[in-house]
Amino acid sequence: MKSLILILGLITASQSYGSQVSNKILVVLSSENKVALRGGTTHPTGYFLSELIVPVAAFMKAGFEPVFATPNGKEPTMDIVSDSKRWFKDEDDYKRAKSLIGSFRQLKKPLELKAISEKQLVEYSAIFLPGGHAPMNDLVKDQELGRILRHFHENQKPTALICHAPVALLSAKNQDWPYKGYRMTVFSNAEEQQEETAGHLGGQLTYYVADALSSAGANVSVAQPWSGNVVVDRELITGQNPMSDSAISNALLEALSIKKFDSTPLDAWATSKKKSNTGYIVLGNNLDLKVGYTSFFIGTKKKQVYNKMFYEKIRKHISQVKGSFEPFGLKGYLVYIGYDYEIAYLNWPNKEVADKAFASESGKAIVTDAQTFLENVVFKDVGEVVPKVGK
Repeated sequence: MKSLILILGLITASQSYGSQVSNKILVVLSSENKVALRGGTTHPTGYFLSELIVPVAAFMKAGFEPVFATPNGKEPTMDIVSDSKRWFKDEDDYKRAKSLIGSFRQLKKPLELKAISEKQLVEYSAIFLPGGHAPMNDLVKDQELGRILRHFHENQKPTALICHAPVALLSAKNQDWPYKGYRMTVFSNAEEQQEETAGHLGGQLTYYVADALSSAGANVSVAQPWSGNVVVDRELITGQNPMSDSAISNALLEALSIKKFDSTPLDAWATSKKKSNTGYIVLGNNLDLKVGYTSFFIGTKKKQVYNKMFYEKIRKHISQVKGSFEPFGLKGYLVYIGYDYEIAYLNWPNKEVADKAFASESGKAIVTDAQTFLENVVFKDVGEVVPKVGK
């Protein structure tokens, strides 16, 4: 025990976006230029400019490369309603957005979804879908997108969708729906009804995206109309409306900061001490384990669990802990990954908050899952023993 704590005291934990092995983010857009209305009519639509460009610009600034794709491989259409400075901070911000969108040559010839193989999907650290009404027509039922989303779900890689785009998660339905029970947000019924009443759609939609997701088993929550709102549950990151564009960008980048576990070739973890014996600050940039209540955890790999499975389990476990416990009040999360063990520090406001989190259904599920690949588990208060954390 003491030797492991001393080892942990020597590590340097980092939260650097630039440390990713894979710097690609798959950006999927609709191929549609209209949305269906009741009575058999349609209304012009496409992708929403600010919901695409604000996140993509943030990804690029952080060192990631956006790779665009549509169902049919054709250039996507911009929703003319979104081509306005009203959706941006000011006139200059709007002009920069228009200039940047015009510079994306690959957007004119995006990849076709069916052309992206399972092997190629490994190259992407995350997937992002902007909104606009268009996904309601094609992405919601696109089988190739469903295949791609299931890949990101099964590998617990960040999956971000904004405004109407979360309805595309329904494409992942097979015999079951992998996002059933997930907490998420989406363009609300109230916002949609305001658009219909104002005549902005030229009629009434055939369905509402919030209702469709709720009916499928999602735990949908929305904020006041036209207020920014982002919900994070495990690997899934959803934003409610155009006012959520900056917040969803930040949430995805934060998720990517711990995704070395996803982007590093798994075989390398079994052979490279440099890659495996590393500490990561998953949550809390200025982590101070002397403040609040901190729980200390050590577990060793079960003998029957081979290395590749161990690291797959570890990366999923880390994502689940962060996604499930942060809403309860988890303030800091530090993990140290060895070739056959995991050490973790979880920092809470107080013991009561920690007890409540672990007593929850998601907390019990995390503990149960950890027992499938870890043994010799030690879980206790830190007390006066704290590691040296930081740069």
